Amino acid sequence: MSNIPIHLQRLVVKCSNNTGGMNLQLAKLEVNGEPIFLKRRVIPYAQRDGVLQALEKMERDGIITRVTSSTWATPIVIAIKSDGKTP
Repeated sequence: MSNIPIHLQRLVVKCSNNTGGMNLQLAKLEVNGEPIFLKRRVIPYAQRDGVLQALEKMERDGIITRVTSSTWATPIVIAIKSDGKTP
């Protein structure tokens, strides 16, 4: 990982530790790639509260950071647990 910028190395460690771990696959990151911006997906109204709570928790835990605007964006995919509400 020596050729990966330090802030990206820290992100991988932060996500792995805070979420209970993840299986990391080898990936090639283009540091100087062209920005891609995709429109957001609509979250069903019945699931919005749970999704907002999950996002706020991830922000408090330092997993994600809120930004006002960015040239990079991709929709999130919400996997709802069997209770039908909790992401």
